[in-house]
Amino acid sequence: MARVTANVSGVKFEFSGNIVEKYHEHTLMTMLGNMREKNQTTELIVDRPPDCFAAILAFYQTGELHIPTALCPSAFRRELEFWKISASYMPKCCAYRYHGHFEEMETHENFKIHSGKRKSFNNQPQLKEMTSSWNRLRNLVWNIVDYKVSTLPAKVYMVLIFLMILLCIFTQALSTIPEFQRRLTKCEYLEYLEEIGNRDVEKAREKLGVDECGGSSFFEESDNDISFDWDYDWTYYYWDYVENVNKSAQVTLPVVETRLYVFEILEMITVAFFTLDFIIRLVCCPSLRNFFRSFTNIIDFLALGGFYVYILIINLEKKHRYNYGLIKFLNYFQIFRTLRVIRIVSNIRATRVLVFSIRQNIKDMLMLVLMLTVAVSVTSHLIYFMEDPKTIGSIPNAWYWAVITLTTVGYGDITPVTALGKILASLMAISGVLLLAVTLPMFVNNFLTLYQYACLDEYIGSKESEEQSPGQDSSPVSNHALTKDTSIIHDSRPIKGDGMESFKMRLPGETEQ
Repeated sequence: MARVTANVSGVKFEFSGNIVEKYHEHTLMTMLGNMREKNQTTELIVDRPPDCFAAILAFYQTGELHIPTALCPSAFRRELEFWKISASYMPKCCAYRYHGHFEEMETHENFKIHSGKRKSFNNQPQLKEMTSSWNRLRNLVWNIVDYKVSTLPAKVYMVLIFLMILLCIFTQALSTIPEFQRRLTKCEYLEYLEEIGNRDVEKAREKLGVDECGGSSFFEESDNDISFDWDYDWTYYYWDYVENVNKSAQVTLPVVETRLYVFEILEMITVAFFTLDFIIRLVCCPSLRNFFRSFTNIIDFLALGGFYVYILIINLEKKHRYNYGLIKFLNYFQIFRTLRVIRIVSNIRATRVLVFSIRQNIKDMLMLVLMLTVAVSVTSHLIYFMEDPKTIGSIPNAWYWAVITLTTVGYGDITPVTALGKILASLMAISGVLLLAVTLPMFVNNFLTLYQYACLDEYIGSKESEEQSPGQDSSPVSNHALTKDTSIIHDSRPIKGDGMESFKMRLPGETEQ
């Protein structure tokens, strides 16, 4: 075949047509197909990027397809699609870069889908009718309490929620400190003894000097507290009394304490706030079905429900008021309200990246768990037979020791004594360090990469908002530069016809039309 001159966007390339002959399905061969019988130079005018064509021509000349260093793999793929050349011709030196680019872009696109960055707020469930003032008010309040739109009222409300959660946590925690607990008042103590059916309640009433407690206030005076004149050993009150002339006995009553009044008041404040918050969100939510499908909303409902059930129980069965058992747990179930912080921070960039990174690396994390399980299973049986039963009494105890050792925590409550046991423990500690050092960077690298993309997405989004804001000149060049192109991941645009529309063919001596 004659030599061919290709004018690619003003850059001329000259090559022999023979190098293209074996690629019958390629676009370049289609262009030269009607010149097979003519032994003369043919000039093709092709409106394509010349740097890409240089790499395409090098492929026909050498049989290896390489990506130009300064070229984007997405742009190069479009050229491969136009020239109908498969990317399988790439050697590994370029194939890793080529396919790695698209894998990274696909991960980025999936991150935007799962994190909701590609969904505008208008795509969220909204009230069906926004014409009435009531629905507009509901939508306005919902935007604030649900924190889907980053506005000043929403941020203030988020901070308030966070502070109330902290108040709830500290109220529940500090109320368990012995220094922050008080002794029961005389009437409370007698009421407690009556509820539990203590046989010495009348003797206690006589000892306390209390005849009637009806109508006693919740906030009784401090001088009504049980006096420390009684003998006690931190568990029981006791005193001796005489039944008759020849017989005496000892009365023993349990020592009962409860939290200070201030914690009761703080708990009422937090519960009232979260009850009002739950009612507002329930009334203003666009969809009740989606509302009760939310994990954090279910936790809020259970926390509030547990408190009110607890109040109902202790008023019906007052003996449970001062008992720390399963009934008391209903009240302390409010501590799970801290999980609501997850919903508050769910729209924060780092949280979205962390959640998606865990999803993407779930297989690697399962592999880590599997390797730890195998190591724990094997080493626990070995250490059980190496050590004395007094050191490690059972294989489940050996499981605990193996987990603590492999994760390099080492509490020291179980330590090997024999030489073989110490050697095994040393090997396990070294293996645990190496295992974590090898597997954790996979998760960390993915997190850092996605976090960088998330930062860039927000930066590009802010620039787009500035370009589209009124009173500013939005030039096509700047808009194009700032547009997030998501079509590069799955670009399946068909080539028109047989690909012949994009070039002109001119024989020597002909003038350009």
